[in-house]
Amino acid sequence: MSSQVTHPPFSTVSKPLIEMVTVEQDLNSQIGAAMCLAAAIEAAPEPEVEQLRKVLPRLGKLVKGEGFKAKTEDVFGRRRRRARG
Repeated sequence: MSSQVTHPPFSTVSKPLIEMVTVEQDLNSQIGAAMCLAAAIEAAPEPEVEQLRKVLPRLGKLVKGEGFKAKTEDVFGRRRRRARG
């Protein structure tokens, strides 16, 4: 059976990352999951568009809320500091 599986479904990677972004309260875990999710979406030859359509409004609402600790400036600010240092 495993010899017939050539590419795992996109949801195999995206679902745990989406869950981690939405549930995890640790700042570093949220940042890591968000960056991994973005990289997975960019690298996927065929991301599951319907799954993303359903989850993107929820993620957008989450990012705007007070409970989401990993704001954009945290993610990109840390990346720039690491590149310089």
